[in-house]
Amino acid sequence: IVNISSLSAKGAAPGSGHYGAAKAAVNSLTKTYSRELAPAIRVNAIQPSTIPTETYMDAPSLGENTDEILTDIGF
Repeated sequence: IVNISSLSAKGAAPGSGHYGAAKAAVNSLTKTYSRELAPAIRVNAIQPSTIPTETYMDAPSLGENTDEILTDIGF
């Protein structure tokens, strides 16, 4: 089983508390299932990096830091 999480589960970002909380729940569920189902079934989560979609780049929480953020994530 592979779950999709996010780095948002480990940090706070203005305006995205609901997203971070949901991804933290995914992480918790992954850890719980990995212990409950082992060794017969492996359970993991991946945490992809930021993808600069149009919606992401228009987020109010980015403010004036758009160029800096793109540099940090390798774009």
